[in-house]
Amino acid sequence: MADKALLLGINDYKKVNPLRGCVNDVDNMYKLLTEVFKFNSSNVKRLLNEKVVKKDVKAQMAWLLKDAKPNDRIVFHYSGHGSQIVDLDGDEDDDGADEILCLYDMDFGDPDTYLCDDELQEWTKKLPAGVQLTIVLDSCHSGTGTRMLMTPLSGNSSKLVPVMVDPNTTVARALKGFTQTRGLGAAEAALLATDPENDDLVRVRFVEPPQAIKDAIAARGEKGNRGLVVAKMNHILLAGCKDNQTSADATIEQMPNGAFTFHLCKTIRAGGANLERKELIGRIERALRDGHFTQQPQLEGPTNEGPLFGGNRDPNGVPSNPTIEVPGISPNVETGELKDMIPLIALLAPEAQVEALRLVGSRSGSQRTGNQRVVGNRYLIYVHGICKHDPGYSDGWWNALQPFTSAFGAGTLGDKRREVLWSDLVNERALEAKVNRAVDNQAARQADEQERLKEAILEALNDRRDQRMIDAIPESAEGDAPRALVEERALDDTRALSIPGLNCVDDFTVYMVNDAVRGQVIGRFTSVVQPLLESGAELDIISHSWGTVVAYEGLREMADRGVIAGQVRNFFTVGAALSIGPVKASLRLANKDGRRPAMVKRWVNLDARGDIVGGPLLGRPYAVDNDFPSLAPFGCGSFFGIVNPSCAHSSYFVSGNDAVNRDVFAAFIARA
Repeated sequence: MADKALLLGINDYKKVNPLRGCVNDVDNMYKLLTEVFKFNSSNVKRLLNEKVVKKDVKAQMAWLLKDAKPNDRIVFHYSGHGSQIVDLDGDEDDDGADEILCLYDMDFGDPDTYLCDDELQEWTKKLPAGVQLTIVLDSCHSGTGTRMLMTPLSGNSSKLVPVMVDPNTTVARALKGFTQTRGLGAAEAALLATDPENDDLVRVRFVEPPQAIKDAIAARGEKGNRGLVVAKMNHILLAGCKDNQTSADATIEQMPNGAFTFHLCKTIRAGGANLERKELIGRIERALRDGHFTQQPQLEGPTNEGPLFGGNRDPNGVPSNPTIEVPGISPNVETGELKDMIPLIALLAPEAQVEALRLVGSRSGSQRTGNQRVVGNRYLIYVHGICKHDPGYSDGWWNALQPFTSAFGAGTLGDKRREVLWSDLVNERALEAKVNRAVDNQAARQADEQERLKEAILEALNDRRDQRMIDAIPESAEGDAPRALVEERALDDTRALSIPGLNCVDDFTVYMVNDAVRGQVIGRFTSVVQPLLESGAELDIISHSWGTVVAYEGLREMADRGVIAGQVRNFFTVGAALSIGPVKASLRLANKDGRRPAMVKRWVNLDARGDIVGGPLLGRPYAVDNDFPSLAPFGCGSFFGIVNPSCAHSSYFVSGNDAVNRDVFAAFIARA
């Protein structure tokens, strides 16, 4: 076996605008191939910056294919600028352009400074039969929707060059917390986000062609060469975006990266080397969307089946953990009795194999797989907080948890994973209440009650924020400066920090003071949960923010009505608004005692440092079994020891937060 890889990354171009994350992409991919896919490090070649010139690239591409044999794995990875030139041979029937990879000395007037897609195609034709080639491109195919900024050329502060950025993605990420942690308002954050010197700037990996080339591309595109047949691919292509999109070069987890390569490597590490390609690309797309990147990664090739790079291999080049696809067995159990019997079953006739596997599968289906328990009648329920939520809101949450549990199979939404949707009820009624207040005395009284409750909640949250800030100031802060002055200045700095769901508190007070709305919202919860309990199912419920109140009161109502046939194995309250004094005081009378609902086996509460909505619940007055009141706010920056509350409040469900998803959620889900 002679697995080989060529990894190209260019941050510092000779003539065109620089990037920041491409060298890190190469390092990330190198570690993935050698550590996860067991490539020999001597067979993974890396060319960086000024080394990425056509003569050397072509020589290494020839080396990749030299002596390649069936079942060998070949990887070509490029991180850098992409662009377009005029299509001269008529093979690009859509836009009249050929896509190019910009090499270190990129010059539109010199074909020896870029690699054209036609050249890549010709190279793939030389691939020996049976060799597995994967091409990974983290570059742009288009400059659509971008903006030019002027910034100094690397190493030359006196020369300005244009930097192409994605303003929409940059600002969206800034407003999500990347720059708001500095205490800025939305407008200031947006301006800072598009400052060329800002580390959070989202660069675009695209070099704008000269106007003459753009005009020629447009002219050829108008003529249109329709009906051309695309040659059948003999390889797998992974691209960071569609051919009319851009790929982002951004700061992720405090390091510059290509957004696509970063999430590709992270997703494989979380899901394992044998993760199916079609599942892999879906998870990457969700992770990019969660990070506010608009690019949509692409997977092309003769088939979407099978793992990337051939999956895990033993020293003889054979994929490890073989599976046999058999209708009626879900999931495929790759451990224990079934794995041991695969060699024997393979000797049977095909129809006998099916029957044998079904028999073994029926005995293995509830075995532990790793440290997880697979149960056929088990469901995961998500309950959101205030502010508008649409169907599918839990996809990103599940994406963060899925690598660590097999208890819900694939976790398909509507099957083993269910969502409670209730925000539309309070959103509509809050608006309706504002309209009716002036003409209806009862509505006016109710609105006044809502306003009083809102002010009480906001006062409690502001007090929490200020107290946590004061507690975080070290005794030795600012040398001999009086601590009172330090506290006063820090309070001024942090009062600009946003309160999670601030604009939606009105919506939640509708729930708390309007019995009719409260009944409707709880009805939404019970309509999802009650039929499952009545069928004898086992549930795990993850509720967040103000949704913890809905879930708690919904479970208490069902328990009081005797709906306890099934069991809630774990009731997770996350960033729980149940902890807020005015909210506790407004619970239904019977629920103020904090009892654990009768069908709940285990109640687990989570709160991240800096999340002022959540807090400890154990004994306050709730009958919580496990309380985690000081979790690390994953992915959140801080200043003066203070974490942005909005970032902390949403940090639980971020992919990569293993301390929550693996060590709390999955760990308790795996328990008996």
